[in-house]
Amino acid sequence: MSLSTIDGLDAQRGLARVGGNEALYRRLLLRFGELHHDDVERIRAALGSGDRQAAAGVAHQLCGVAATLALVEIETLARELQHRLREADPAADLSAEVDLLGIRLAALVAAIRERITPPA
Repeated sequence: MSLSTIDGLDAQRGLARVGGNEALYRRLLLRFGELHHDDVERIRAALGSGDRQAAAGVAHQLCGVAATLALVEIETLARELQHRLREADPAADLSAEVDLLGIRLAALVAAIRERITPPA
């Protein structure tokens, strides 16, 4: 199935980053889903224990991987959350930002899993 049907993914840019190797890009996208599907839960857990630095670290990692794979919406949302976690008033309620990232990340991972067949 065409990668261009996955919302939030700039397939042309992502493929360019892996030298046009579509099989590699597909494997990396599947790996992203495996490794990062629970990042928002990790952010919530860190915030629940009062560790904004750890939450910002997870957001930073997610942003970096999303940027590398051209997952533009996740990159943007994770970067904004990371910035807010590091710069905002520690008492600021970031639940709306975390929730939005969680919704969009879940949708992206579901689309990746639905549309990309794992290698045999």
